[in-house]
Amino acid sequence: AVDPELTPDLCARVAARFDATAFMIFEYDFDTLGGQRFWADPDTARRGRDLIEATLDGVPPEEAEGYRLFATRPAGRIVPEFELYGVAHDRDMPPNPFRDKVLAAGGSRSRSTARLNDIGPWADIAALHLPVYGAEIPAGTRAEADIVVRILGKSFEARRTVEALTRSYAALLDAFDALDFGVAICGADGRIRSANSHFEAVAAERDGLELSGGAVQAVHAGDRPGLHRALRAAVAPDAAPADLICGLRRRSGAPPLIARTAPLRSAETGRDRLVLLLVIDPADEARLGPEGLAAFDLLTPAELEVCALLLRGLGTTEIAERRSTAAETTRDQIKSASAKLGCSSRLDLVRLALAARPPASGA
Repeated sequence: AVDPELTPDLCARVAARFDATAFMIFEYDFDTLGGQRFWADPDTARRGRDLIEATLDGVPPEEAEGYRLFATRPAGRIVPEFELYGVAHDRDMPPNPFRDKVLAAGGSRSRSTARLNDIGPWADIAALHLPVYGAEIPAGTRAEADIVVRILGKSFEARRTVEALTRSYAALLDAFDALDFGVAICGADGRIRSANSHFEAVAAERDGLELSGGAVQAVHAGDRPGLHRALRAAVAPDAAPADLICGLRRRSGAPPLIARTAPLRSAETGRDRLVLLLVIDPADEARLGPEGLAAFDLLTPAELEVCALLLRGLGTTEIAERRSTAAETTRDQIKSASAKLGCSSRLDLVRLALAARPPASGA
């Protein structure tokens, strides 16, 4: 029942089990008196196509009255139709031309129904059509049918849950891959569980970080302890913020990549704790800029300009040349900005800029 493609065969198996003329499952909306999805054994689906379409489009009032009575019954129990109307036999039920057509299509004399699950105004309904009158159904058959519909109810509930989770997971993966920076989910040992296309592209370049045996590692051996420390710190309850970030030098000579970690499931313990690993290129001004630092309203315009260049990976001499100022002046501005912001290193400055960065518009 968890696989929709197999549901017609499931209906055929249930029909055969109870010597029924038909067995079907459908979603019914008590507001619109119709439905969207309908499953039946192949014979019923073939010979009753017009009646199935009519049921989905909306049943006539005399048929809807039976559904109204049916809605008052508890889920997980097969109920012969004559019981719904409180009469002694199927022959005593009120006229219903639609029901007569349904029964005649399969050579049936009675039908029994069961509510499998409630889903808002909807319900999953199972209908069993039999060649005998409902009053003549053996008690043992009804008891076994109750067991079957309870199993089906749980199965369809599981299927609906799986379908919802699958849709959510697909949407999450789409959003994950649409990010314009590298991000991966990994264990504290660096073994990658999932990564978006940007992360995979950065790793494939092997310019700062790479994958080895399915685990992420720094290209430069000297940076590996820092990356390992940042990964382990993400699952440590007492880790300092400074432990969650490190620089990864690049073979190309470009400014080092910034690796930032965060706990993905901080409440969990044991070996399955996961880490979110973000890899940011400091040259990406949209991702790493001085806007968050400016919000503190502590820096002069010159200090803010110097910090912006520091975030992009430029050294003191390069900044001085870019701004046409003396190297000593630049060093003083860096010291002053760092003191005002409480940063003792370039990585501290990067960490603060990332933490204070305003959210992207439309996020």
